[in-house]
This record gives sequence, C-alpha cells and structure tokens, in this order.
Amino acid sequence: MQNEPLIQNRLKDNITVEISEDELTAFVTITATESELENDRSKFLKLVLQALFDKGVVFGVYRDLANRLTVNQKFIAAQGVAPVDGEDSKVDLYQLKKVKPELKKDGNVDQYELSLINMVKKGEWLATRTEPTSGIPGTSVRGKKIPARDGRKIPLEYDKKTVVEEYKDGVTHLYAAIDGAVHFHDNMLGVSNHLEIGGNVGFKFGNIKFDGYVTIKGSVEDNFSVIAGKDIEILGPYGIGQVKEIASNEGSIYIRGGIAGKNQAVIKAKKDVYTKYVSDATIISEGDVHIGLYAINSTITAKQVIIDSPAGQIIGGQVNAEIRVVSPIIGSPTERRTVVIIKGFSRAALLSELENLDAEIRSLRKTLANSDFMKPKDILNLNRQLHELLEKSNQLNKYLKAKGEGEVCIKSRGYPNVRIQIKDLAIELKNEILATTYCIIDDTLKEF
Repeated sequence: MQNEPLIQNRLKDNITVEISEDELTAFVTITATESELENDRSKFLKLVLQALFDKGVVFGVYRDLANRLTVNQKFIAAQGVAPVDGEDSKVDLYQLKKVKPELKKDGNVDQYELSLINMVKKGEWLATRTEPTSGIPGTSVRGKKIPARDGRKIPLEYDKKTVVEEYKDGVTHLYAAIDGAVHFHDNMLGVSNHLEIGGNVGFKFGNIKFDGYVTIKGSVEDNFSVIAGKDIEILGPYGIGQVKEIASNEGSIYIRGGIAGKNQAVIKAKKDVYTKYVSDATIISEGDVHIGLYAINSTITAKQVIIDSPAGQIIGGQVNAEIRVVSPIIGSPTERRTVVIIKGFSRAALLSELENLDAEIRSLRKTLANSDFMKPKDILNLNRQLHELLEKSNQLNKYLKAKGEGEVCIKSRGYPNVRIQIKDLAIELKNEILATTYCIIDDTLKEF
C-alpha cells in the first residue's frame, strides 16, 4: 500500500524505549489502541525490536516478547544479568568465656564460680578462615560486561610465636603452638604463657613472679606472694589467708574460696577482682570488685564494689569507690563502724565523652559499610579501632547506670554507725533503715 511507510513511521514514533541507569533493564511503552495492537501484533513486534536495536539493546531481549506487548503502559522488554560479587572469606575465632560470677549452692556450701582464664593445650583449635570466592561478571542490555567485585581475604592477625597456621582443603586453620592462655591483644590472637600450680604456693615453690597467666589449684600459704603480668586464678576451696601480696599488673584476679587476710593480705589488680568473701584484708582494683558473700573489716578501693549475694553484707572497714557501691546489707546489729565513700563523677562529662565516642563509632561503621574497595589490612585496622571504641562505650554505659553522680545502694538493710559519703556530702546512719539508695543529684545528697 502507498500509505504503508507513513503508517510505519507513525507507529514507530509511538514506541518509546527507556534504559535503566544501571543498563540492566530496557523498558518499552507503546502508544496505541488495543485494537491496533491486536490487528497487527507482528508488525508492532518488529517495530519494538527495531526501536530496541536503535537504542543499542542487543542482550537479554525476552524470547516471548510478542506475548509481553501491551499498550499505553511501560513493560520490560529486555533484562540484563546483574554481576554477583564474590563472598569475603569467613573467619571463625575462639570465643573467650564471658567473665560472669555465679553464686551456686553445693549442698550446704555456697560456691563462687567464675571462668577467668581460657586455657588451651598445644595443638588445640583457635580459628578457621575460608577462602574468598570470585565475583561473576554481569552483562548489560547493551551487551557490555559489568565487572563484579571479588571477595576479599580477611587477614588473620595472630602471634606467630604462639599460634601456628595450617592450610587444608581451601581452609586456613589456626592452632595453639604452646600450652597457655588464649588472649586477644589489639585484636591479635595469641597464647600467653600460663603457669599452673597443682597445689599450694608455699615453701615448695617459693614466691611466684610470672609475666603471664597464673592458675593455682590450691591456695597461697601465709606470708607468700604471687605477682603476675596477666590474670590470676586461685581455685582452692578454702581461699587464702595472711598472704603478703596477690597482684596482677595487667589483668584480673579470681579467688574462689575467699580471703581471710588477718590484717595483712593485700590484693591488687589492674582490672577486676572476684572473691567469695573478704575479711581483714586490703583490695585495690582499677576496675570493679565483685564479692560473693560479705566484706568484713576490710579496706577496698575500686571503680565499683558489688556484693553479689541477696544476703550479702559490708560490715566494718572502709569501702572507697569512684562510681557506686551495691550491697544488700551495710553495717551490723552490733553497730560496728562502717564507712562507705564514693568519689563521684560528672554525669555531664561522661555523657559528653559517650556522645563523642558514639559519633566516632557511627563514623567508623559508615566507613566500614562502604569498604568494598578498601584493602583488607585497612579494614582490619578499622575493626580494631571499632572494637576499642565499643569497649570504652560499654564501660561508660555501665557507669552511667549508677543513679545521680555517685551511688550507694542498700538493697535490704542499713544499721546505725554507718557513714555514707558521696563527693563532699555525708550522712551518718543513726537508726536502722530498710532498702534505701543514696546518690548525688544537683549537688544534693538524695535518698530513695
């Protein structure tokens, strides 16, 4: 027909092709009536194919395109293949036991249980890393290859003197090279020297001075000392008595059976101290002190002092804390002089510090979320920084749980002749009181 080319051109003008920004999808819109399409579907198919070709669409055109044709609404005519990024290697690391004291009944005896040191034997498993996978390139509707990111090999940071690596069947394994205690220093996995003494520390062994972790299955006899670089566990059921000194320069101390110090024993820890009870002794901790049952006639200095038993007591002596002291009972029916002093803190300063930390954490997480093209080593360093910031944030959040700007929480009962001082404000208990919390709010000593 003479008008055929004119009709073709008109119909062609009524076909619009759009290609998505990522070039993975081609859309077509046909402006026509249903009857026009149904009367000559094959003609419209040819025109659509030509329009796609004119736009450079050469890949992913649907085989059943004729059946997909519709009028006056956009439909998908061609679909590319999206690239598939490779998977990063997966790392499974030894998990340190959570340090959480538990007071358990064993018959008629209260046991104060805790896992402080994570011991391993030579050859025991420490970590596994799978290999990363390669990415699979995609293809755009214009026939262009779309590159895919290969998975990254996550570095395994470990102390090569105490940890050995073995590669087998596409998997890297890490094992302990020595007997010792597992630790993470700056997120680097290692096994520290671990001294285990099967019995008591006394004349047989002499005083102990060791740069690693120390586990004593028995006790420490009177007038002997144990000084360690890392954590110390004393696991004997009867605890320790008139020792000279138990000190951890970088770690925590756990004394399963308690301390009967006879006005001589001194316990010092860079981190936390855990003991079933303490009487007539001195404890100095830069972290928290957790006591299972009671503290009697002792001098205790720490960030926080927590008596864990529901019937626990502080009787006599002096407790000095920076943040708070929590005990069911403080003082005694015999009105023994008991002093609790809270140094106190600035809540505004802690909140400001926490706000700055949280901003740094958000920034690091944002950077890590967009780390596709970063070097694995750089990602590892960022994760290390994030871990340190999260630890600081958790510590501040723990301190901010204290009421006011310094807290003494008497959960059950307080007795006369107890002095409670928070910052520069103090109160003397003249009468027996029931569950009461003292704290500083707006420079005033409040009680609840």
